[in-house]
Amino acid sequence: MQEKLKVLGIDIEKGYSTSKIETPLYSLALLNDKGEVLDVKQNFTIFDLILYVKKTKPKILATDNIFELVKNETDLKRLAYHLPLKTEIIQITGNPSEPREELIEIAKKENLYTGGKLSPKETAMILAKLALKGYGYKLKLHEDETIILVSKRIEPSGGGMSENRYRRNIYANILQAINSIKTILNSNLIPYDFFYNKKTNEGGIFVVQDNIERVRKIIKPYKGYGIQIRIFPLIRRKILTKENLNPSNQPIIVGYDPGLTVGLAFLDLEGKIKDLIAIKYTGLEDLRSLIIKIGKPVIVSTDKAEVPSMVSKLASSFGAIIFNPDRDLEVKEKKRIAQEFVAKNNIENIRLDTHKRDALAAAIIAYKRYSPIYESIKEEIRKLKLDIEPCYIFEKVVKYNKNIKEAIEEEMQNKLKAIEKNKQVLMKTSEEKTQDIELQNKIKILENDVEFLLRQLRNKEEEIKRYEKEIEKLKEENYLKIKQNREILILKEQIKILNNEIKKLELERDYYKKSLEEILAKIKDVINNKMIILELNEGLEEASKKEGTIKNVILIKKCVKSEEKIIHSLIKNKVKCILYLEEFNNKIKQSLEMQDIIVIPISEIEHYRAGNIYFVNKNSLDLKIKEREIELNKIQDKIKKDLYNILEEYRKLKI
Repeated sequence: MQEKLKVLGIDIEKGYSTSKIETPLYSLALLNDKGEVLDVKQNFTIFDLILYVKKTKPKILATDNIFELVKNETDLKRLAYHLPLKTEIIQITGNPSEPREELIEIAKKENLYTGGKLSPKETAMILAKLALKGYGYKLKLHEDETIILVSKRIEPSGGGMSENRYRRNIYANILQAINSIKTILNSNLIPYDFFYNKKTNEGGIFVVQDNIERVRKIIKPYKGYGIQIRIFPLIRRKILTKENLNPSNQPIIVGYDPGLTVGLAFLDLEGKIKDLIAIKYTGLEDLRSLIIKIGKPVIVSTDKAEVPSMVSKLASSFGAIIFNPDRDLEVKEKKRIAQEFVAKNNIENIRLDTHKRDALAAAIIAYKRYSPIYESIKEEIRKLKLDIEPCYIFEKVVKYNKNIKEAIEEEMQNKLKAIEKNKQVLMKTSEEKTQDIELQNKIKILENDVEFLLRQLRNKEEEIKRYEKEIEKLKEENYLKIKQNREILILKEQIKILNNEIKKLELERDYYKKSLEEILAKIKDVINNKMIILELNEGLEEASKKEGTIKNVILIKKCVKSEEKIIHSLIKNKVKCILYLEEFNNKIKQSLEMQDIIVIPISEIEHYRAGNIYFVNKNSLDLKIKEREIELNKIQDKIKKDLYNILEEYRKLKI
């Protein structure tokens, strides 16, 4: 019966090192999940070790120093490529970048070391047992991404078949395999990107955004007639090296050209190039580590109309928005965009390969789309004379869909909170320092007193007791005075606050009293038929829906456009006059006055405003309506007269 778990402990033989030219030898100890020894080997080379691991398929490969197996990170990537997918490498002494404990110290804790010098075989045994107990640092060898390679397989063509026909069959098989893989991935809702082989145009590579275990459950490696499908995990770029990331918080625009070699272009919000990079794709985490040292992406841009999944995943990992054009940018278009940008900004000594060029073009089109927003933000900050960075306002506007004023207000509130917090910290620190100084002074005084009292102790015990009582009394009196003074100060401050509040409330009361008296006077005028009450409407459409208008008069804010049916509705409701606040379209005004509906700005009529309610002087309104009616009658009479004259002239010409 096959064991559920196997652990392989490995230790280098005495006298060998990976730094030497001579091939190192190793001792191995294979244990099952119960800690029972299944096998022990000695004098194995690294190649023997790889073959043995492939044969036994241990779950864990345990070592006390990874550099006994490999010279550097490059060698470790090669080793990871050859190991079974489920085999993990664990360093028992901790993270290779900063090991914390010695193997012997760990072994002592678990009673696995009794003293003396350990042989490589014994060390391998201890390593395997410690791994079973959960000790060690697991090296993450792979990203949670998978590569599927579909390519032509070289083999002789069938007898009697022409070369062209053979190639067509192979090409058809490759195309069918690619379409089948796409269908499977789509049906399982697994995001991916596919890149054709640009050199041969036969086959291509899938970059699948999921781990290899899940991918291999639905897609199997294959070797068949002129075609092969290989599936392997994406090896991490950094496995051992501990990088000092020093992340930057500067908002940036990232142009991203995905592929096996990715292009990245970084622009700040002023449109200046921060960096241009073309590197081999080694996973999302590696890209993130690279990007955060340059800035914080606000926008991730692509030159494709359909957003690649690699672009979506990168943008999502930063919480950035995605910008994509309405159509795929053509090669000549990308060349032109990049070249014009470089020339316009007087950038010298810049070399653009296809990946950098495509990424830069993507970044530029995003910058052009969003730069007007950034310029508006800078202008608003300049007008308000505020000391805030426009790039952070831009991030709020673009990422969180806020308007500029809201974003500025939020940033100012955050600044005020930070200032208040710093102020409190400084005040607390200052208070603590003051208390420390006072305490030190008191301690010195007490130390002097103690020295004096000790010298007089034998002769003046009674005197000391009296002094102590007096001191206690003074302390208590002093405390009471301080407490009383503090309470008086607090009460004075409270009285001051209450007086200010009373004054504020009195002013509000007087204001509301005056407003109420004015409104009551206007209501009295309404009762006496001296004034009419009108409610402010936004436009004609809103006003036309309300029935029962007072004195056939309506009040609107403005009229820019209107429909014929709204004018008919006004006529139906017997509206005779329209008052407006701001503006009124001249054509609509003429159309209404042709229907005997007078249009007058409210500024020409005596009125009083209370919120959305307007009290309009009836005599002033009637007078203005009559004046306007006389003007309209004169205009109509003139039109009739002119028309009559034209007809008369026409009649004379005809005669």
